[in-house]
Amino acid sequence: MSAEVLRDPLALKLSLLGETSTVIVIGDLPNPNLAADLAEGLAASIHPHGPLAKLTTVKSFTYTLRRMVRELTEDGFAGSAAELTRAALGAFWLRSHYLVEYRTRTILRALDTRHQVLLEPVRQMVFGKNYTRPTLTDHFRMRFGVVSGR
Repeated sequence: MSAEVLRDPLALKLSLLGETSTVIVIGDLPNPNLAADLAEGLAASIHPHGPLAKLTTVKSFTYTLRRMVRELTEDGFAGSAAELTRAALGAFWLRSHYLVEYRTRTILRALDTRHQVLLEPVRQMVFGKNYTRPTLTDHFRMRFGVVSGR
């Protein structure tokens, strides 16, 4: 196994190819149930089971995991990954950069593939197409009422 979830404190123990064994502490987060579920998903995303094979990449995914837990908690979400709703996840993704969406999709896909915990509407979102964000030009047109000359 290349990744194992440790408890108390929440952490990942990694054994990546060509690297010494490493522990990445995820730490105490305001929603420990969601944090533990996402840690399971992150562990399932690590090579050979998933696409993550570099320590720096795993660290960036860990940062995003922490961010997701904190922001969803600030929004009032207090449940586990099994209790995520389309509204909560969609609101998080819409205000996030595309890399945050990509990383959290990867984690949630791996978690659901391994444990089948997501509600069906959330599963459809996670395994579906990425959200399309308006371009800066579209935002400018909407804000200032500029009509394109079609």
